Amino acid sequence: MSKKSQSATELALVFVFAFFFFSVFVISIYDRFYDVRRDATIVTLKDITNYLEKEISFAITSQPGYQRNFTLPFKLQDKEYKVDLNTSTNLSMISVYFAYSDISPATTAFYYNVTGTIKPGINFIYREDNYVNISQEG
Repeated sequence: MSKKSQSATELALVFVFAFFFFSVFVISIYDRFYDVRRDATIVTLKDITNYLEKEISFAITSQPGYQRNFTLPFKLQDKEYKVDLNTSTNLSMISVYFAYSDISPATTAFYYNVTGTIKPGINFIYREDNYVNISQEG
């Protein structure tokens, strides 16, 4: 084998290894970016859940007749989200989630009768003798 063909082969090998390591580096950076973005999304869902938990807890501990408006953002990270309120006997579960996402919903539970519908935008919360109601109307 001549020196020129050996040099060309060595140069091609160097380019192949450089391309391989560059590809691995780019893929690892992308994976890290995806993980950070996913973690930020989870934190955002938990923030909304914590906010709802504080609003409802305050209403539960208040006197009957308590009422107040509170506002939820229409979008989180430029995505529409949903809030589900499921109630059974003295147990209410709230889930905040993105409709088309593989991210698990952020949830919280109350051992109290919480009824109504929670939606992005202005919500009206009030407490009666043995329940708390949330609605879009004031």
